[in-house]
Amino acid sequence: MIFGSVAIVGRPNVGKSTLFNRLTRSKQAIIADAPGVTRDRLYGRVSRVEPKDAFDEYVLIDTGGFETKDYNFQPFGQDLVWQQTKVAIDSADVILLVFDGKDGLMPHDRHLMRTLQKLNKPVVYLVNKVDGPEQQALQWEFHELGINELIYASAAHNRHIYDVALALEQALDGVGSLKRRKDQRDAIPIALIGRPNVGKSSLLNRLTGTNRSLVSDVAGTTRDLVDETLTYHDQMFRVVDTAGLRRKSKIEDPLEQLTVIQSIRAIDQAEVVVLVITPDGLKEQDAKLASLA
Repeated sequence: MIFGSVAIVGRPNVGKSTLFNRLTRSKQAIIADAPGVTRDRLYGRVSRVEPKDAFDEYVLIDTGGFETKDYNFQPFGQDLVWQQTKVAIDSADVILLVFDGKDGLMPHDRHLMRTLQKLNKPVVYLVNKVDGPEQQALQWEFHELGINELIYASAAHNRHIYDVALALEQALDGVGSLKRRKDQRDAIPIALIGRPNVGKSSLLNRLTGTNRSLVSDVAGTTRDLVDETLTYHDQMFRVVDTAGLRRKSKIEDPLEQLTVIQSIRAIDQAEVVVLVITPDGLKEQDAKLASLA
């Protein structure tokens, strides 16, 4: 049974996606040593480490970094990433607030902590990237926050991840009524593919009747695979939005190379592939993508 959900929240580049992959035992989230990589919400499943009758699995949500006007890394005019993060926070039963053990305590950490504490939801506090003695020396800074139960861990090096998982389960156990989540394992996967900025994310949102995928005029907005389920004639489908695929000769950014790998993986795993094109006619790249599918 899948019950409850946890949203991972924090400043950009504190290791949220690395932690997400570690807890879900997957490579679902794209990881790069740069702030602002994650934009959309990512959902994964986590199995309990301490067996109980309450639930077997829960949903973990990876989110984009918390940004402000004087601390931002996204190219969008509006704070679209934070809007996606707020949806995750509002729907989650428990919040996992992640700090950066290498950078130490930042003003934005305090700001975000106060924002989350106003929601009256259980919050688990984690200082990530505590990889060695240098980071351990910075631990005392975080005691200024007045938090009694701080967890120090390193998602990249798999240090104290068991403690993180156990703390999340205890927080979920303390929630009065956990929401049951849909099990997507029987859903038929459908991949939306195409060149950048052809409207794949808008199509996903329209099909599912949600604002699941972040939409903007900026080419390459979608990076991670974004999926949402819908039911039609009693059959569940999982629609997957993919990053736009350009010609290989135009790809120089290592981050874009990672998004391409994710998109090809989605094509490989899909039962149905939808190639999205624009009214200005079929392009050479469209034909190549059709051939790939």
